[in-house]
Amino acid sequence: MERKVIKWITISIVLLSFILSPIVVHIISLNGIYYQIVYETDIPDSNVIINKVETFEYYEYLIMHDFLGQSYNISKFDQNLDDFKYIDRDGINYIKNQINQDRQRFHWTIHRHRLYYKLNATNESKLYFSYSNSTIFNATYENNKEIFVTEYFEFYGHFYGNWYINFTLVPYVYNQSNRFLLTNVYSIKMFVDYSITRLAGEGHYIKQYIVLSSDLQVIFIYSHDAHYS
Repeated sequence: MERKVIKWITISIVLLSFILSPIVVHIISLNGIYYQIVYETDIPDSNVIINKVETFEYYEYLIMHDFLGQSYNISKFDQNLDDFKYIDRDGINYIKNQINQDRQRFHWTIHRHRLYYKLNATNESKLYFSYSNSTIFNATYENNKEIFVTEYFEFYGHFYGNWYINFTLVPYVYNQSNRFLLTNVYSIKMFVDYSITRLAGEGHYIKQYIVLSSDLQVIFIYSHDAHYS
């Protein structure tokens, strides 16, 4: 009799585990499917600035430079993550929708799908911009603290990333480089960390820097994207 009870308990535990395991896996997966969006700014009417940088048509201006020194026009993001090279509202909304859809599905295996997006905007009385006619080198605050430095591939001797310089607002360079003082500008930093994991994982990591004039014209843009798997 005792053996039958033990056998029944064992079978019950196995059956219960078999029934509950998919539910546990699903609950664990849901905890890893989310997005977080953060806006950091105390600028009055900051929504105007946010709307400007999130709806700017980057694909019409940004040029992609690789570490071999080659330049390419950047592709418009069209719901293809291979073209996720810059940060804008269309890309963020597309990923948010994908994550929301993922949360509605039942997941039989451990699944991760997350997006972290942060935008920081400040008003700077002085900002230094170093560039040439074809390359952005860096930008610094008035105290010389770096805002960003363009990625450099030492082996091939080329700067790489995606950038745009508005030469109607900054002068052309007549030597190798120029360090130009910008006054009363808006400095915007945008950051995305996106990853999706099923049986294998992939992700995108993008840093984007934009400086706007006091009347919200784009002075320059620098972005650097990395795709990992």
